Amino acid sequence: MVSSSMLRKGRRSRPGLIAGGSLLLASLIAAALVAGRQSPQQQVSLPPPLVVDVVAISKAPVAFRVNAQGSVTPKVTTVLVSEVQGRIVEVAPAFVAGGMVRAGELLVRVEPDDYQIAVRAREAELAKARAALEEERARGRVAEREWQTIRADKVPELGLRKPQLAQELANVKYSEAALDKARRDLARTEIRAPYDALISARQVDLGQFVTVATALGTLLGTDVAEIRLPLTDAQLTTLALPAVFSADQSLPTVTIEATLNGQLQQWPARLVRSEGTVESTSRFSYVVAEVTDPYLRQGAVDGRQPLAFGRFVSARLIAVDQQTLVAIPRASLRDGNRIVVVDDASLLQLRPVEVAHADTDFAYLRTPLAAGERLVVTPLANPLPGTKVAVRGDPVVAKADADAKAVGPTP
Repeated sequence: MVSSSMLRKGRRSRPGLIAGGSLLLASLIAAALVAGRQSPQQQVSLPPPLVVDVVAISKAPVAFRVNAQGSVTPKVTTVLVSEVQGRIVEVAPAFVAGGMVRAGELLVRVEPDDYQIAVRAREAELAKARAALEEERARGRVAEREWQTIRADKVPELGLRKPQLAQELANVKYSEAALDKARRDLARTEIRAPYDALISARQVDLGQFVTVATALGTLLGTDVAEIRLPLTDAQLTTLALPAVFSADQSLPTVTIEATLNGQLQQWPARLVRSEGTVESTSRFSYVVAEVTDPYLRQGAVDGRQPLAFGRFVSARLIAVDQQTLVAIPRASLRDGNRIVVVDDASLLQLRPVEVAHADTDFAYLRTPLAAGERLVVTPLANPLPGTKVAVRGDPVVAKADADAKAVGPTP
């Protein structure tokens, strides 16, 4: 028989059994779900390859160029001085600072009256000396006939008046020389330009009395201008110029440049000589280039303006001896004379090269690149050989750039 207390206990434990069963069932279901779920696959994202810019280069003839600067000066400068004395009676209108004169053109005339008188006096002296000579010759002939009548075996020279004849001959020559000098002094009263020139300065004026060696003015020859160009030892080596050379050697071509009235002007020039010394302070060696007819007095040239003396100009010297080299941007040459290239497998490689010459813009190599290699011009901090790269301009890189532009910037 079941007692009432046992019935009450059974009614209280039934709800606990139900709750425990529900919890156990939920745990089993959860475990089954966890066991049946598949783990997500992990994907490894590789970084995009490095994109570089390249250029294809090859050997080609290279003419080295050197730039220099200097001032334009006349090749010939003359200070005119008076060779006679007297009062200036004429001054040419062109004989002023900045005037242009031609060879033989009259510049200054000194009063010639005294020198004309001297010429006439010397002419009279010469005529007198010639008359005395003819008289002495006649006396010699008379003396010779007289000695023939005596039939002397040996006639003395004094008896034939030969010493007297020699004296008269000397008097004639002296008079001729004196006349030549008088005529030359008369000609010197006209001071003329010795060559085509530009008048730099004038020191005399009309009515002024001048003496011998008085400075009259300064002339600058306009036939040829000179430019003195400083070159370093490295520039001389680049141009293959010896320390001393002459104009008959094969020398670099020279072009003179200057900006006039906002336009770049050029004048052809030629190297003519080296000064043969090294300046002690700057350590420069100086070479001299010439420009013919700088003021265009022999005929105008289309588009060219006169090259004035005193102007500061630039000179471009190009070596005549061309070498077959590889020209690359100077920035692409790394320490140790190495370059970075991309081979035909799109891998970075370091190549040692032999540098023949380098300037501020380019380096010139004697070493050519192998077939399929391209020079990397993108700055790379630490390029590792064998690094896979993408070359800008390749179809894959071009498509990626187009896709990125189509999507637009990421917000």
